[in-house]
Amino acid sequence: MTPAIDRIVDALRDATGLVRQSGGQWQARCPAHEDRNPSLSVRPIEGSVLLHCHAGCDTLDVLAALNMTPRDLYDEPSGNELARYQYTDAAGNPTRQVIRYEGKQFKQFGDKRVCQLYRLPKVVEAATLGRTVYLVEGEKDVHAIESVGEVATTAPQGADNFGKVDVSPLKGARVVAVVDRDAAGEKWATLVRQRLDGYAAELTFVEAAEGKDAADHIATGRTLAELVERDAPDPAGRWDEPLPLGWQADLPPFPIDALPPTLARFVRGLALEVQTPADLPGSVVLGILAACVGGRVVVVVRRGWHEPTNLFVVPVMPPGSRKSAVIAVCRRPLTEAEMALAEQVKQVIIDRRTEREIREQYADAAKRLAAKDGDPVKIMEAQEAVRAAEEVVIPAWPRLTASDATPEALITLLANQGGRIAAISAEAGIFTALTGRYSKTPNLDPILMAHAGDAILVDRRGREPERVDAPALTLVASIQPFALRELVERPDFGGRGVLARILWALPVDNTGHRDVEPPEMPERDRDAYHSLIYDLALSMASRDTPAQVVLSEAARKVHLEYHRTVERRLRRGGELGADLVREWGSKLAGAVARIAGCLHAATAPLSDPISEATMRAAVDLGDYYQAHAVAALATSGDDKETGNARLLLGWLVDKGLTRFKLRDLQRTGPKTLRKAPDARPVLDDLAEKGWIREHEDGGWEVHPHAARLLKAGDTGDKGDNLSASAGQSMSHSVAHSVAPAGDTGDNSRAAAQPVAPVAPAGDNSGDTMSHHLTSANTESVAPVAPVAPLWGDDADNCPSCGWGFDTNAHYTNCEAAR
Repeated sequence: MTPAIDRIVDALRDATGLVRQSGGQWQARCPAHEDRNPSLSVRPIEGSVLLHCHAGCDTLDVLAALNMTPRDLYDEPSGNELARYQYTDAAGNPTRQVIRYEGKQFKQFGDKRVCQLYRLPKVVEAATLGRTVYLVEGEKDVHAIESVGEVATTAPQGADNFGKVDVSPLKGARVVAVVDRDAAGEKWATLVRQRLDGYAAELTFVEAAEGKDAADHIATGRTLAELVERDAPDPAGRWDEPLPLGWQADLPPFPIDALPPTLARFVRGLALEVQTPADLPGSVVLGILAACVGGRVVVVVRRGWHEPTNLFVVPVMPPGSRKSAVIAVCRRPLTEAEMALAEQVKQVIIDRRTEREIREQYADAAKRLAAKDGDPVKIMEAQEAVRAAEEVVIPAWPRLTASDATPEALITLLANQGGRIAAISAEAGIFTALTGRYSKTPNLDPILMAHAGDAILVDRRGREPERVDAPALTLVASIQPFALRELVERPDFGGRGVLARILWALPVDNTGHRDVEPPEMPERDRDAYHSLIYDLALSMASRDTPAQVVLSEAARKVHLEYHRTVERRLRRGGELGADLVREWGSKLAGAVARIAGCLHAATAPLSDPISEATMRAAVDLGDYYQAHAVAALATSGDDKETGNARLLLGWLVDKGLTRFKLRDLQRTGPKTLRKAPDARPVLDDLAEKGWIREHEDGGWEVHPHAARLLKAGDTGDKGDNLSASAGQSMSHSVAHSVAPAGDTGDNSRAAAQPVAPVAPAGDNSGDTMSHHLTSANTESVAPVAPVAPLWGDDADNCPSCGWGFDTNAHYTNCEAAR
């Protein structure tokens, strides 16, 4: 027992006689009213005692009836001092001490430049292990929640100052905010949502079922499960939705009617049934079409310019977008055609394999006889037997698709399948395999050559060389937005032209706005699509040589004019003038010719020329993919202004800041933006777009939903906003649905637990790395939270050089500013 609980229990026994202990608390008759049954709860917490009379007596009245004062509720009161609360860093080193005085007065001692959460080591550990962290308004509330075995934290300096605390240890954590039932509590709740909405993995707001705060709730004997959930405050106030940055800009919808009618009806029906944007099934169906005709149809644009019809199509969507369901349905007729082709050659393969085995056994016997006596005639017979065995060619099992293949395996597949194969996957696995899963320097040549149709010749050590004269690789894969950014930032991808060969689609993520009872696609539309793709795949597989399809005169004129338009767009400063986008645009006219060949094969005899209508439909699709490619590839350094704006906004979100000054940016911001001349244009850009706004104290406020909206730019998820997305407006897509049976939401990943990011020693650039606790690194990564120094308003001069933060001398002479 603690000094305070001893003191209170003894006084209650003297005054009322009966005191019973039950678990971690005591029950007694309340001395402040006529009490026949014990109605007073007494619970010890660290440093003090909680009293609660269930009949409604005030704590001061209970103490007065015992001839006591609030001082007696604390273990070691000294003078006016009632308790001391020690704050530490994540390693347990003391940083600040808060002293509580009578009259609910507080005083701070220690390093005031660093504002950290209370009980930080426990908070970091709980966040790492996925435990709930209770966020409360005071240290006493923390101790109350700890008394029932849970982890809690608060910030120093009172509820009004929550905006100053470093909340980075709560990034990705499950947080329950216990709001006090008063005006200060409402203001605190607003600050909490501003700081943690979209930053913590989960954020729930609750309040005491009885009493004002968490301590009162615990004092009544209630459990944390009995906390009452309440609505989250709306901190946005008069903030408007900010204008998008980079690829969040509004993008055109997928032109469904550019597809042949049978395919258009299927895409529209599937998008409605599965509740996904039409961009996803539309792009996948175009890729399936290319899988059928790639390597079997060549478009003759003009003399000397021939385009194959294989395509690389990559929709970019976050987990849970039902990619698996869409790709599985679209791919099904292709899979059944592959099975039918296998059935056709099954007996031939069995017969040839049997014949070869017999001839090999005969050859082995002949070689043994020849080796035994060296008779020249028997040697010649053995040689002839070996030649006869090798002349028995066993056909490869027919393949139209692959789900996972390295570049080396891809070459073998192409060689065995007459130069054509389609790599189709709902995940990035096939993409990462083809582009170098096991090497930092991937072998991209087979991919580039298989897209262009250039001959591939590979010499294998100890094996016969593999040769593919006219390879045709079709790629249909979906990757997540963060993977796109990584690819764009890799020079070996952009510089080698892999990204320039891909038709990118950035559909809106409508998760959270889907109809849970969507209409089913009419069976006639599903059957018509199935028949078209199945028959087309079989007919193309039966061809020995590619069909050369020419353009009609009208189609040639449409394509020529489009080619001229694209060429103008490639000029510096034009729509396709940026470096990486320019490389993509240089292949656009050829891509449109390929698309036209695919559409033509699905609608007309190959002996007919491509019509004007088909070419115009291909141009519509080309314009769609141009807009999306510009947005996708703009994540590179081509748009420096957008890149810097995203960098600064990401730093603000990562630090959890709701307000900041230029000095904060100069001290701990991204290194490239610490000088005022570099930072001010970026700040002006963010302010103009509505992400930040100037505050009366000379600094800036950050949009209260910045974390969620910035995340939407990376994942396509706009949360509660129905009008905008990372790719396009919701009006451009089907925005209703429930996952079909068997679809798990397409987000099954290992649940590695995040550890709070740690800035390297001497580096406060804001560029942090997320670590994960897995079986490979649980011993090597310590759960240490970063420290984000936020200087007080009185820190007008730089501690490094002594000059004022806003002076030219500081910018010119100070190493920190440079």
